[in-house]
Amino acid sequence: MKKRFLFRSFLLILMAATLNSSTCKDDDPDKVTVSTNSVDLSSGGGSQSIQVLSNTKWTISGNPSWLQVTPMQGSGDGSFSISASANTETNSRNCTLFINAGDASTVVSVNQQGAPAPVPSTTITITNNSSNSFMPLYIRFRNSGGEILHTEDLGDLHPGGVKSAQIPGSSASWFLITSSGNTVYYTADHLISETTFTITNATTWYYN
Repeated sequence: MKKRFLFRSFLLILMAATLNSSTCKDDDPDKVTVSTNSVDLSSGGGSQSIQVLSNTKWTISGNPSWLQVTPMQGSGDGSFSISASANTETNSRNCTLFINAGDASTVVSVNQQGAPAPVPSTTITITNNSSNSFMPLYIRFRNSGGEILHTEDLGDLHPGGVKSAQIPGSSASWFLITSSGNTVYYTADHLISETTFTITNATTWYYN
């Protein structure tokens, strides 16, 4: 009789312990944290690994097409990596990744820098498309007040020849002249056909 009583008592204690353990586990709230909540990437692209601490299954959402996330889900403690391709636009791009773990969640903000703005060219290039030779040819640069800043000797410009000159930083306009001082090209009166020269990195045309 005593043995039976002890056996029943042992079973009751075992059941109570099992029930208590199960109850504690079910009552344990969902948790999720990450090693960083903010990631900055360069315009050239890059990748980074992020650690996840959780007591349950988790999934990731919110990634745009330019950001690859691997893996998109996991369980318990783990990690995922993000990888971005080069950003060719000058504007930065960003997104927010959502890490959901049951009733818990956290976020990771990802920002990628924009590409550097193109540096304006400081060189003007003149190509002679005609059958005429210009010997020699000069280019003059003026400021916004019309004052001559610089005159550069381009030398002889034969048919098919190409000449280049540096544009002064304070230059507002420029024009071409021959050794006799005659202007050889401007758009206002079409002194010479516009097909005579191909001129790159120039947006304003002036003459004497």
